[in-house]
Amino acid sequence: MNNETNENATYDVEKYKMKKKEDLTKAYELIDKGMEQLQKDSDFLETYVNVQSHFYNYSVRNAILISMQMPNATQLREYKKWKELNVNFDEKYPKSIIILEPGQPYKNKDNVLITPFNAKKVIDISNTDIQINFTQYDKKMLLQALVSKDNPKIEAVDSLDNGKMASWDKDKNTIYVVRTEDYDVAIKSISKELAKANYYEKMDESELALKSDEHIDKMSDCISYMICKKYGVDKEFPKEEFMKIFSSMEQSKVYEELNLMKNSLNDINKQINKYLSIDTKEHDIVIQGRENHER
Repeated sequence: MNNETNENATYDVEKYKMKKKEDLTKAYELIDKGMEQLQKDSDFLETYVNVQSHFYNYSVRNAILISMQMPNATQLREYKKWKELNVNFDEKYPKSIIILEPGQPYKNKDNVLITPFNAKKVIDISNTDIQINFTQYDKKMLLQALVSKDNPKIEAVDSLDNGKMASWDKDKNTIYVVRTEDYDVAIKSISKELAKANYYEKMDESELALKSDEHIDKMSDCISYMICKKYGVDKEFPKEEFMKIFSSMEQSKVYEELNLMKNSLNDINKQINKYLSIDTKEHDIVIQGRENHER
């Protein structure tokens, strides 16, 4: 019997604690395996990037856990959270996956603040009887959301000397954008330059000195891809090129890079969500016809 998914079940407290420890161990083992795959398997790298683009406000570790266990997941909740919404499941004991959640912070003997993590089992919406619709985004509105802030400034021009459709001037903190009626082109180019500006903002001069312009350009392109993927704008992900970059890096540096990209992605999405008034808790999925599913 699955104690995690049966509210009426009784269980031994010590066994429950032991199971939680086992789940936590499993989670970290999956993360370790996932980090290894990110540096070896370009298909898995693409899977991870797609998962992180959707679950942009999830941590890198949780995005890896989802990629390893259920890469097609779209909305995750604990069993009890689904039941609070009067949701029913396709099976008596629906399939769950493990992610991490932060526990109560505490200070260790050296007075350093430590945040422990606990394993949490969650169930994807695909295992429920809910009818779902994915939000279709208006590209004109999306473009307006991308340029809705004044930092960096956005300035329209007729052309750029470098042949690009958009270019961020670091010294002037301005993104120059070539006028176009092609929303896809504008979104892809502006999102990349926004990502670049955000990427720079998150590092100090000593960190930037260790990264080439080409490297920063590639990372910004990956952030742009994740933004485009999330909002339905077609953009190619050059997974083999990124595999070459990550395969030659130390694993700890790969994690730092993924975290930096994730944070930049999150910042840009916050800007978009604020402009479009998106409820991020629902991960852009509309629950419909609930009255038809209550039993």
